[in-house]
Amino acid sequence: MNSRKVTEWMNAVNDGRKCIGMLTRPRRNYEAGLAVSEQLELNYLNPGLLDKEVPGVHFKERFAPILKNWEDAGLLSPSGDYLLLTTAGQFWQGRLTQSLMDALSH
Repeated sequence: MNSRKVTEWMNAVNDGRKCIGMLTRPRRNYEAGLAVSEQLELNYLNPGLLDKEVPGVHFKERFAPILKNWEDAGLLSPSGDYLLLTTAGQFWQGRLTQSLMDALSH
């Protein structure tokens, strides 16, 4: 039940009916973006693991140039299969996450 009239909306709420304000479809590669965000919030990125978690996105190939750039800039430090965020990388973690999310949408 949605209505543009406040009184109708209030009556529905008082009657116990749920009023949905907005509903949208998840964006393309939603699961991939979530996986990237989860890893970066934990201060690492593992493209190989992301490839297994979200098949078909090809993180290793797709993000190789971006990740190499960030490594050269001192934002990431390789450690085996992992790319660990440096102190500078941790500072910019939000921006790094958004950059990868933007790349996923193209």
